[in-house]
Amino acid sequence: MKKETIVLGWFILAYVFNVADVIFTLYAILHGHYEMNPIMAYALEISPVFFVAVKLIVFGLAIQYLAKRADYLLSYTAIFYAFVMIWHLHHWVPLWMSIP
Repeated sequence: MKKETIVLGWFILAYVFNVADVIFTLYAILHGHYEMNPIMAYALEISPVFFVAVKLIVFGLAIQYLAKRADYLLSYTAIFYAFVMIWHLHHWVPLWMSIP
């Protein structure tokens, strides 16, 4: 497989996990939890739309920079966000299972 294809795969995986993190975070906020990242908590205080825009745009620009300058870091970024998804799922799946 070509290196560009592998880099693109890690890029897409990292971005998809980031989008899922946005969704899970907003779901958690609606159910009384709070954002643990103080910068993103401030963005959320401004507006949920602002929070989503900042999260998606800044993250997209950051991983685009990584893809061009240090593409090997994309795999670590995607793996980190995979663990974030595991944390979200571990926390929320029991709640969803209890909904009739």
